[in-house]
Amino acid sequence: MDLIETARELARSAHSGQTRKDGVTPYIEHPLAVAATLSGYGYDDETVAAGLLHDVIEDTTLEAADLDAAVGPRVRELVEAASEPDKTLSWRERKTATLAHLPTKELAAQRVIAADKLDNVRSIREALAREGDGIWDRFRAPFADQAWYYGTAAAILGPLDEPLFDELVEAVRRVFGNAGMPGMDGDSW
Repeated sequence: MDLIETARELARSAHSGQTRKDGVTPYIEHPLAVAATLSGYGYDDETVAAGLLHDVIEDTTLEAADLDAAVGPRVRELVEAASEPDKTLSWRERKTATLAHLPTKELAAQRVIAADKLDNVRSIREALAREGDGIWDRFRAPFADQAWYYGTAAAILGPLDEPLFDELVEAVRRVFGNAGMPGMDGDSW
């Protein structure tokens, strides 16, 4: 089995029975979409595999050592780089730490993180179109906090010369406008 297929099967198994915030959509659709985005931009197999596995350390029983054994240390490093810190921290503390470290991450890890955020924003946009503003009740933080988080991530990554990051900026702008996006005015977006 090749690296991407191994990662796909590991992600399917690890996320089995989990759903997205809507309580209906199988969770595996998210890592599959993240990987498809990364593959679509032509990134290497390790980056695509990390996209498939980006949530397994923080959201399943798998640990870093399990990834080392199954897909190797490079993919594990990227997954760890894309994972949030201690889940016992508050939502704001976790997101603040993620944003603080985002500029220092290597480019491949930033790509995984951007593809993850892009798929989340796409999902939010689709849910808003179907259901309206009531979707914010599903989240641990309200619209303004979500706008701050996604907007800041886009503001950090947007200036880098990567088409994926440009796509993230545009998606964030469509969902959140300029709300909560530090230092960004309408002309910058």
